[in-house]
Amino acid sequence: MVARYAEAGPADERARLEEALITHATTHFDLQARARMMRFYGTFKVVEMLCHGGLR
Repeated sequence: MVARYAEAGPADERARLEEALITHATTHFDLQARARMMRFYGTFKVVEMLCHGGLR
């Protein structure tokens, strides 16, 4: 799911998702929830880099 979104999502939607993930990870203090968000974010950024030729 993450890969499909990062591949096909428009740049503005990817930017909004990135902002939401960072906000969620920095404002939630449950360590398990933060770890899941960071794994999701990491996967998202790797796929974005591979599909779109770099990181924003």
